[in-house]
Amino acid sequence: MKSSIAVILAFNPNNSGMYSVDLAAKQFFDSLDVDYKMYVAQKLRRRGARFIERVNPNWTIAPVDHVGKLKCHYLKSIDQLKEHSHIVYWGDFLNNPDYGRDGYANRDHYMHLSASEEIARKKWLSLFALKGQDVNGKKVYSIGNNIQNPLDAEDPYNKQVIDCWEKHFDVILPRDVKSLEQVERLLGARSKPRLGQGLDCAFLLDHSGLNAENASSAPESPMFSYFFDRSKLPETRKIIRNIEKISGCVGHELDGWLTLDTKNAHRHFSKNVKQIMESQFVITDTYHVCVNAMSAGVPVVGMGRYSIKQDGSIGDYKKQVLFDMFDMGSYYLTLKEGSNDEFLRDVDQALERLVEERFRSFEESYRRVKGQVEEYRNELESLF
Repeated sequence: MKSSIAVILAFNPNNSGMYSVDLAAKQFFDSLDVDYKMYVAQKLRRRGARFIERVNPNWTIAPVDHVGKLKCHYLKSIDQLKEHSHIVYWGDFLNNPDYGRDGYANRDHYMHLSASEEIARKKWLSLFALKGQDVNGKKVYSIGNNIQNPLDAEDPYNKQVIDCWEKHFDVILPRDVKSLEQVERLLGARSKPRLGQGLDCAFLLDHSGLNAENASSAPESPMFSYFFDRSKLPETRKIIRNIEKISGCVGHELDGWLTLDTKNAHRHFSKNVKQIMESQFVITDTYHVCVNAMSAGVPVVGMGRYSIKQDGSIGDYKKQVLFDMFDMGSYYLTLKEGSNDEFLRDVDQALERLVEERFRSFEESYRRVKGQVEEYRNELESLF
């Protein structure tokens, strides 16, 4: 009998990075001899929702969404997962209690899916920690989650989540070294769940299998790609002009990485992936641009503000951890408060060095990436 898997995804339909995470899930589960269904626990309401919901709140939310190649069902209750033998939380910050308390709760209330943030927090505990739920022998896996945020094990909200991990979860494979260390600390000597080192799920995406038809033709002159948004870095235009002079390549911005056209999501995303793969290198302050470039074997220089801990879900610390995981610390440049001029000099010097060596140091890192991705894929396949 085939396994029947509920794959629970993060909700962010305009973010190309999250599309790469979710598309990797589709590719991965399509490759297995299993039945599966994808779910999201947050949804945009239909137009006219405030008027319609007075008559019937259920009319304001479509039960199924199609974004690119993805078909996602709206998850309101764990009772919807009765038919499944496995529950898989796939990527992002889904099982991170800090996310449940703040990011998820704030968005759920803002989108009028919960009457208050407190109600949204309880909803998150039910859907993502399985508090008060009877999973009836289902296998429960947390795959590729970020749990870097500093968490107090004695905090009442966090303690509820930790207890639920022990009671309900069979396997937790966080996406990075710092997340694994954190989960190990929080669980202490508890014998369950089984823990292991994972990766960001977007590393599992096979870029060669994407359909990039109708994408623009490759430029004739050597080029690099760039995208800035997350870190609000200073003088990014000057940075790009300087890199063009240093490298002799023309800079091309990735088109709307964080404003994905949901009606044409796959084509839009594939066009950006095609551009990354045709680039000599990539410059960015955006986490999943880094992941997709690394995975595609394209040298990438990451940038961000100096941080010693993860703040929320879009803080810069996670990028530092990503580059350190693959011994690519020299490819990540940080801006410290009040040191704009020094940062600009560091960028120029780093690019001069990397261009002079033709990014050869990236080759060893890429072999490391490929090896870890293959191990990760094999471990995930063994779970199903």
